[in-house]
Amino acid sequence: RQLQEESDRLQTLRGGRESNLQARAAYDRAAAELEALRRLVPTTTQLELLARVAESGIFDRSAASVAASGAPIVNLAPGSPTTATAADTAVRLREWAYSDGQLKMTLALPGNSLPLLQVTRRLEGVPGLGPLQVGQEGAGNTIALSTRVDGGDATLSPVGAAR
Repeated sequence: RQLQEESDRLQTLRGGRESNLQARAAYDRAAAELEALRRLVPTTTQLELLARVAESGIFDRSAASVAASGAPIVNLAPGSPTTATAADTAVRLREWAYSDGQLKMTLALPGNSLPLLQVTRRLEGVPGLGPLQVGQEGAGNTIALSTRVDGGDATLSPVGAAR
């Protein structure tokens, strides 16, 4: 009788062990699938990246507010008028494209004294952007910038997408 009880108990323990092993294998499969899905979700959305670029201050209109207040802004460009209007003092984003971990932007620089070096230095400080490649577009005050997005995946999430 005691042998039968021990045998039954051993059978119960083996059954519990088997179900635990099956549960562990199911957990490992689910964890691997979850990790694969997490790798598909980028760490940065386009909206977050654009906000970081804006926070760099390259679109800052503080110079525009000075112009609007009536204080003249000296324009150092050769052959240009000596003062600038408020519209002339802001960097404008003309194009924004992201594909395969590469960000490309086209910026229209103001016609006044804001130097290209200041814009590129501010952008180099943006978290998530790699080294910048800068080129000039057809118009003298339009530049094209391209960079790798560090920590981004094949594509960034669409604007407003949940993470």
